[in-house]
Amino acid sequence: MSDSERERPPEDGGNRNSLEYARPGRRVRSTISLATAGLIAGLILLVFSWRLFLTPHLGSRQVDNRVKSAMNLNEIGKGMLAWARDHNHQLPDSMSTILENEDILPDQFVNPAGSDDRARGPTTQALLADFTMPGHCSYLYFGAGLPDTGDPRTIVACEAPGTQNWSGMNVLFLNGHVEFFELPLAQQLRDALRYGPVVTDGAGVLKRPMTQPAGP
Repeated sequence: MSDSERERPPEDGGNRNSLEYARPGRRVRSTISLATAGLIAGLILLVFSWRLFLTPHLGSRQVDNRVKSAMNLNEIGKGMLAWARDHNHQLPDSMSTILENEDILPDQFVNPAGSDDRARGPTTQALLADFTMPGHCSYLYFGAGLPDTGDPRTIVACEAPGTQNWSGMNVLFLNGHVEFFELPLAQQLRDALRYGPVVTDGAGVLKRPMTQPAGP
């Protein structure tokens, strides 16, 4: 039998699907198809796994930022009340006064959920000048002119708009307590705070606090 006869595929009655006589082009296309299908399946699995991993971590990060922001307001409240004790029970007139005179860092005026950055400066005056520029304080202050002997339910500071994923906000009360309010009450309080400090019982805006100075 010649070499050409030995290499000839079987006749029609033979097994044309055997690997021995399969045409090379068909085998290559089959291999590529299997590899492509495996790659697509792997990518789908990777995307699905990443979403499962990322979703709870995003929620966890939001909670962490909320807690850190509440801690910042707590420190601001300590500085505010410390100033009042040394100044005839009168609250400081601004956040700058708290930063300049109390034991608090510029970092503690920055909400980690926002894009603000801490104030910087080689001297105290340079630091304070930088602090008054936009982007260095993430909190609004309403305590100017209030005595620390007023209604403890008075909100004297809160997170500024745009510094967190808006599902609510942390607020600082006159007595130093910090609380997070969810929507829709948070929006109601924010709208009212545009016009100054408000008193709330946690269910809504009750009234405007008195702003006369404390007695001797």
